[in-house]
Amino acid sequence: MEIKELFSLAEKIIAEETMKNRAPDLLRQYEIIRLRNWPKQIKEHQILNIFVMSAASYRVMRNKFDVLYPEDISNFDLHYATAFFKPGIEPMFTYEDWERITVHWGNTILREYGVDQQDNLNSLIQKMRASSVSTNQPRPRLVYSLASGLPKIKKLILPDPESYWEKYDKISRQHPGKAFNYAREFSTGIEQMGVPLVCNFLKELGLLYYVKTDVHLSNFLGQITSTCKKISEKEQFVLTWLLSKEIGIEPFYIDKILYVGGVYSKNRLSNLFERHKRVYLSTVQRLIQQIPAYM
Repeated sequence: MEIKELFSLAEKIIAEETMKNRAPDLLRQYEIIRLRNWPKQIKEHQILNIFVMSAASYRVMRNKFDVLYPEDISNFDLHYATAFFKPGIEPMFTYEDWERITVHWGNTILREYGVDQQDNLNSLIQKMRASSVSTNQPRPRLVYSLASGLPKIKKLILPDPESYWEKYDKISRQHPGKAFNYAREFSTGIEQMGVPLVCNFLKELGLLYYVKTDVHLSNFLGQITSTCKKISEKEQFVLTWLLSKEIGIEPFYIDKILYVGGVYSKNRLSNLFERHKRVYLSTVQRLIQQIPAYM
């Protein structure tokens, strides 16, 4: 069995799961996989919504806030005692709106620490650091990420989103190592938001050759490379890019299949990969040998 066939079977397992499990998230995610359709997101409100959701996509925070889609963003109000959003409706806010919201949320945290209120992102994050506001709890952690990351979005993406998207779509399609390096560079200075969450942000913008190098991807690659060698986060990224070429789908959809399958059909998916491990291991070993050429 080839890698391509294996992923076809994995996709079939997810399809079968949708016949008995009608969870809205599963059905929505499967449609993305089935249709192979995730358009570029370059409107200002889309970019900002995706960034905010990506900042909150770390597992502990995702469990806390339950914000999976733009129309879920209203859930944040429940945790900051605010009323910025309308339930079930995707926000159409500008950068200035999100700056105001973040400052408000940050001041909510500072009040709990008995600290003076701030009126801009820079003074907010400086005061939070100086006051040793915890980064371990979801509410302040999200504020740290937004206060330090939103200015980077404003500087790098919002002036010309179309050109930005085209540039990094081209780079990520042709040079996975450079694409990963850019995600690492982008993450620098954004507090509590490392390379995996930045990769998630970029792929959700419609840059389909990015993948989120996190647990579900690491577990899968760990299974198939354990007899070869330990590979770094960057090597995982490049290997997924090479796998996508082998399979004939963009890395975005490999990421979706592994994530959705891992959440909703974990046992069947794990058994599938384990049963056919020896059959496709030779292909993976061959691809691993190609990684240095793309680093």
